[in-house]
Amino acid sequence: MEVVEGACNKQQNGITVVEAARYAKVGEDYAARALENAVQLSMLRRTDERYFSTNDVSDVSRATKEQQPLLFRKFLQRFDPFILFVSLVGRGNTLDQAARKITVIYNIDAQHTSIQATLTSWGSFAGIIEAKKGKVVLKVETPTLSAEYIRDLLQAMEHDIKARIYIATKLGENVFGYMKQDEIDFLVKAIRTHQKDPRNSIDDAGRAFEDFLRRVIIDKQIDASRCKGVTELAECLKGGKLIDQKQLEICQGIGSIRVAAAHNKDRITVEPWQINPDAAIETILLALTMIRSIHNYVFSSVHLF
Repeated sequence: MEVVEGACNKQQNGITVVEAARYAKVGEDYAARALENAVQLSMLRRTDERYFSTNDVSDVSRATKEQQPLLFRKFLQRFDPFILFVSLVGRGNTLDQAARKITVIYNIDAQHTSIQATLTSWGSFAGIIEAKKGKVVLKVETPTLSAEYIRDLLQAMEHDIKARIYIATKLGENVFGYMKQDEIDFLVKAIRTHQKDPRNSIDDAGRAFEDFLRRVIIDKQIDASRCKGVTELAECLKGGKLIDQKQLEICQGIGSIRVAAAHNKDRITVEPWQINPDAAIETILLALTMIRSIHNYVFSSVHLF
């Protein structure tokens, strides 16, 4: 947090490793690692040999020492490896098991014991986890997959990190590890805004789903440059024999709901579609289910809904 503060104070000029070491009164190797960690957490960006603060981190330079953990938490809970780490621990994995899985899923070139120590200390500093009687205890309830998933989802909406943990739990570690940061962000936004803005909530969920489908197609080396929207991308996947007819039909349904939400008036009837919050929740859940289903079908040949 001190090297980030230094970068904020340098503003347009940014900060070098040497300057960061002097600012925080630490060794240059330590400062370099801190700066790179800040880049991973999207607190800083690097250009050549200088590190610059991102727009979201400007408050750090005005924060007291007591306020820094709260600002750090803002970025940590957007860091997908940490969210998955918390989710795994919440589902009964030991810290060692969770850290080992994280290194595999995210192809991290480091000892899993080091990853465990880093994520644990970060979570403790941010107030997300705490040590009790030699064990790490989560200070945030983690939702479990059950028949009462709607209730779990509503509880997850109370806080951004709960929404992220819910998404990680529903998708599973392999699928969640495949998702990109912006896709997760769109899904989180969809969950958090479904009540006040169901129309845009559906569009955000559809955007995440669309980006996911396009990446699957690209990873399978199929040209989808002419495809627009969820339906056309799903048809491209079906044409390449990558998904089943049932999956295509559900994707077409999601695409239709998204179109209805995105346009004030229907193209044929010229009448507006009213979008209810419960429809937004159901669309988000269905999009998550299909992300999990298609990933398993395409990459593992597993038939799963």
